[in-house]
Amino acid sequence: MASCVPWTVAVLCVFAAFLAVISNCEGQRQRPHQARQDPPADMLLLDRENKTGNASANCIQKDERLQCPDPDIRFYLYVGSSGEADEINTTDPEWFARSKFNPEAPTVMLVHGYRGGESLMPTVVLKNAYIKLGTHNLITVDYGPLVKTPCYIQAVNSLKAASKCIAQMLDYFREQNIASEKFTCIGFSLGSHVCGLIDNFVDTKLDKIIALDPARPLLANRWDSDKLDPKDAKQVQVVHTNAGFYGQTGWTGTIDFCVNNGAQPYCQKTRRVFRPRRPSSDEQLCSHAHAICYMAQSLWRERAQVGEPCANRCPQSNFFDRRGPSVIMGQFTPSYATGTYCVKNDVPAYCLGADPNDPEFGDIRCCPVIHNNTRSRISNFVSDRRAERRKKMWRRFENDN
Repeated sequence: MASCVPWTVAVLCVFAAFLAVISNCEGQRQRPHQARQDPPADMLLLDRENKTGNASANCIQKDERLQCPDPDIRFYLYVGSSGEADEINTTDPEWFARSKFNPEAPTVMLVHGYRGGESLMPTVVLKNAYIKLGTHNLITVDYGPLVKTPCYIQAVNSLKAASKCIAQMLDYFREQNIASEKFTCIGFSLGSHVCGLIDNFVDTKLDKIIALDPARPLLANRWDSDKLDPKDAKQVQVVHTNAGFYGQTGWTGTIDFCVNNGAQPYCQKTRRVFRPRRPSSDEQLCSHAHAICYMAQSLWRERAQVGEPCANRCPQSNFFDRRGPSVIMGQFTPSYATGTYCVKNDVPAYCLGADPNDPEFGDIRCCPVIHNNTRSRISNFVSDRRAERRKKMWRRFENDN
């Protein structure tokens, strides 16, 4: 019996060594694979590094009874293309005279959503686009402490507080003879509802609200006075890119655009490269956040997407089932346009490098991450199509001669 012990130990040692070799080889094979499949979060228009809170005990909730200005709700002014920020001080009567605000230029207010901030993804993409264009007074609203993670419930309950302080800021500009009805409020996700709720605190309606995929969770069934609705401005334009998940469905504004039936096709591959254990989450977030990219692209009129009349809901089964003139989406949507329009687009909006004639147009963060194998197949497919096109052109040339 004793002679069997060394033999058993030897077998166990050999087996352990075999497992170690297999594990080491497997690890070496998986490490580069993992490196390819863990792209930067901002490629999906996410802010994985935005650690503004990690426990519900850190949540801040404020309601419309707060006194404005409030230290957790701040405003920054950008004029032209310099990119220099000037914090708006509504308690200083002399601030406006010292500022670079251009009364002759149109004014846009940009309001971020959940987990957002003045310079955080994804709204920073649109902020940078406006600065690059350099034709607007851009006011960014930063109420980040009220919408930090994981405080979504508190964030929803704090929307009126943010709207009240924006209204107070508009009163300050009105005292400087800058009419608030000339302001356009652009909100993303929860920020869309902030834009809408401003109407609760002002006497004169805003000229225009552009709501980029208004947030749906905990808001879809609220009264109109507690969320964005078509009466909140002279024109309420809504861009639906993730209808029914993070974004709202149905007719939400005076004019609604349903983009790719409320789900962006180029976002479907993100589940293979980012958090594979949660395949649907990143695909939906990608679609949701790409409303920002569509708006950024629309700042250049010739590049803006165009919608065709369609049914009054998003998503819908009959994509184009109404007749009428098409309407441009985004910055240059006519003020008189109403109804629901469908936009079909297979190419990611405002993706850097999408236009070979202008390699500086766009933002790399608007380019969805595609698995390497998928990217190769797409590249090969495009190359084959181009080669076939050249052959056809050459045959025509030979036939003509």
